[in-house]
Amino acid sequence: MGGVVGGVQGEAGRRGRPLLAVEGRHVMAGHAGGLIPVHPNEFYLQNWTLVGVCMASGYGAQALQLEEDAHAALLSLLEQGRYRPKVTRVVALEDVPAALRDLAERRVIGRVVASLA
Repeated sequence: MGGVVGGVQGEAGRRGRPLLAVEGRHVMAGHAGGLIPVHPNEFYLQNWTLVGVCMASGYGAQALQLEEDAHAALLSLLEQGRYRPKVTRVVALEDVPAALRDLAERRVIGRVVASLA
């Protein structure tokens, strides 16, 4: 595949990298699963690119405006029908703990939505 977006890293990130095609991109967007040392040759020999994504830290006073702009852009895509999140499961409020376990154990594809009705 051409790219891997990893918000967890750790063991999950290590398992994802071999799926990358030559010249693929690994986007590191977090490290909740910890950081595992990676030898530079792992990226060099496959001509992979490692891209770090910072979720607003480091932007100082601009962070709020960047977040508002990104939110507005997403809403615009939704309104235009150009972004259609895939909802794969709707759960009742009392089933949220089980749904969160499924998310944590990576048994979910798409979005899980909690119904408040």
